[in-house]
Amino acid sequence: MVYFDGSEWLQGDHWYYNARMHKAFYDKIVRKDLLFQASSASPYSWHIVSRSASADGHGDLKGYLDERSGGFEYMHRNFMPLDIGWYYGYDPTVTPDVFEYILGVSLAYDSSMSFQVSLDTAKQHPFVGDILDLIARYERLRLSGRVPAAMRERMRIPETLAGVKTPEEREKLQPLRREYHLVGDEGHEVFQRVDYSSWRETAPDATWTLDVAAGPARVGVELRAVDGPCTCAGPSYDAPNAVMLEAFTDLAQYRAQPGGGVVRAIMQGDGGSTLDGVTQRAEVLEGDAPAGIGGYVRYTAESKRPEPGGWSYLGKTFNPPLDLSWHKALAFWMRGDGKGGAFKLQFTDGRKAADFYVANDFTGWRYIQLERPVPDPMDYAQVRTLGIYYNGLPANIAVACDVAGVKALPAKDERMLDKPWVEVDGHRMTFPGKLANGETAILYPDDAWRHYAPGKSDPEIVPAEAAPEVAAGGHTLRFGQAAAYAENASVRTIVYLPERYPVE
Repeated sequence: MVYFDGSEWLQGDHWYYNARMHKAFYDKIVRKDLLFQASSASPYSWHIVSRSASADGHGDLKGYLDERSGGFEYMHRNFMPLDIGWYYGYDPTVTPDVFEYILGVSLAYDSSMSFQVSLDTAKQHPFVGDILDLIARYERLRLSGRVPAAMRERMRIPETLAGVKTPEEREKLQPLRREYHLVGDEGHEVFQRVDYSSWRETAPDATWTLDVAAGPARVGVELRAVDGPCTCAGPSYDAPNAVMLEAFTDLAQYRAQPGGGVVRAIMQGDGGSTLDGVTQRAEVLEGDAPAGIGGYVRYTAESKRPEPGGWSYLGKTFNPPLDLSWHKALAFWMRGDGKGGAFKLQFTDGRKAADFYVANDFTGWRYIQLERPVPDPMDYAQVRTLGIYYNGLPANIAVACDVAGVKALPAKDERMLDKPWVEVDGHRMTFPGKLANGETAILYPDDAWRHYAPGKSDPEIVPAEAAPEVAAGGHTLRFGQAAAYAENASVRTIVYLPERYPVE
């Protein structure tokens, strides 16, 4: 089959030029017994195009398919075979149920389905093996003719979901979407009605409510470790061999003319440098800091320049130079004001520098761990200066960040979810292992855990206890996990509703 689509980038009478390109492309094909597929046709090319596509599915794939479904009946009335394709597999967070929804719709409209992904991406995509297995299984089922007409009708997309929607409108209409999960061995399949909740980023001991539409229902869960704000230090930060590089209790070393006594504030001109139109100041403060942190510096820079890009700098010298050749990471506490620009730490060895940037796009205290880059950008055995900067200051604004406890760490701490669990009215579903950033554990009701990791073609299968059974109505959910230094978690529930429909 040959697929062609150039309409996205054509302007004006694009159908005419697109059709001419169809014809030009078709004329170059030696074999004419190929299926020629495109996402549009015209009076000039209708006799060439033998299959049309709901093409280039990307982003919210379920929502994209719903919105495109309005044209499916038009194609059917015009005797145009439909291909639900090319739906992207480039997003590593897209779980198999997304493609199972697309495949269920392919049964409803007797359509083929096309999956688009590069080989390099497929090698890293944690779900690509299951996705390809689903595509093969559903296509065999579609061609078998065993799916009853009544089941295909249930899988059709309600007309209300068709047409372009805002994300808010999509969320509101989501209860109208009908989804099914194919269970049972091949030849003895059952379509299980299933309700997937929206993903919810949550912290340990968070509680929320699950509303079940009909009962008795059984509950499963999906757990994903995601990168996000960290509000506690890793174990290496408090290790005996971690080295404090700056506690920000005295700013005397940052002055251009060091004097006697403790310096708690540096004003514009006292030290460092700035771009024209930028002023800076630093002040030692105490209190209102994370536990175990005493003093911190409030570093403020104000740009009166009419364009973005201002910068400021304060620095101190290590005499003699520090030997940090052993360190594996840097860490410190930072509280942003969310007004833009980037805070930067810089080390130099007298010739080269190592720069570490943190975007000022958040508020509140966060623990920042920065991995030592590979290869080394400088000689860490001769660390001569430590600098603090603002880069990329927005125009006509003052920004301020609080920074505390800069340390060199003997190890880079890995954030994990350790034995994460979700409780439903006190019934706990625990994944008995660990999840690193980008890893997912899926537990369908009455099944085993499936542990997915980037770069692994097949999930690890982990036994699980029986799923909790609940009645219709509201139920209390609670999340937790065992690690002190943990990744953030994204959670959603999988509810098997009472409806089950066997395949003939």
